[in-house]
Amino acid sequence: MVIDAHAYLDSSASAASAAEAMHAYVQACGVDALLVANRPTLADGTARPDWDETEANLTCLTVCRACRNLFPLYWARPGRFDSHAYAFAGALSSEPFAGAILDPAHGEADPEQAVNLLSPYLGVLASLRLPAVLRTSVGREIPIETVVTLARRYPNVGLVVTAAGRGRGWTNTIDEIQRFMGRGDARLSVDVAQARPDDIVRATGELGAERLLFGTAGTLLDMPHAARCRELLEDLRRRLSPQKFALVAGGNAAQLFGLTEEGRRG
Repeated sequence: MVIDAHAYLDSSASAASAAEAMHAYVQACGVDALLVANRPTLADGTARPDWDETEANLTCLTVCRACRNLFPLYWARPGRFDSHAYAFAGALSSEPFAGAILDPAHGEADPEQAVNLLSPYLGVLASLRLPAVLRTSVGREIPIETVVTLARRYPNVGLVVTAAGRGRGWTNTIDEIQRFMGRGDARLSVDVAQARPDDIVRATGELGAERLLFGTAGTLLDMPHAARCRELLEDLRRRLSPQKFALVAGGNAAQLFGLTEEGRRG
């Protein structure tokens, strides 16, 4: 089972047209399931400031219900006026979200401020035993030491670090995680978005294949991205052992997000 554990819908279109596009994308990129959040963006890739968090997540649910290969992740922007931990808890308790993508609305380089900003959301996830992808980007980076601290504080939350767009780069993120945690310490994983095949192969030995998830941070309506996704999977299949490939390509994500071999949520 091949799973893209970090992808985006980026849609305000009708659910029917979006679901049709999603089905075509799944076929094009060669995956069995996608964990997807609706993150409408501007031309520069930043989130649209006028897009309401609740509306974005309702659209995501509607599209995922129409396409069996899609599994919704709640897109939350801690620190924004339209993002509230109480609403977050209500949505995750009542709707079939497989987890969440935490996309902080502003930078919190100060460790204490970052912990204060994210803790209410991680507390909700801990109570529901759901995982989260923690998204940061240039200018909004949260120190890896702080991420490890949060992972230790909330051991019931499987926390996935995405290095996509990070100023420090993917390989530096791997190095920092090794520096601040041991192989058996905390439920912390890393997705492979924007990583080169050489670096991914190296990381399976340095960090462990059990801590890597195939995730592209891709926008699902982008067919050229689908071709790159298929190419990367084929490259990794050739270069990793069958056991390591199975973990990275989908096994780790299936266990973390509760997906079965049939592609349905367990």
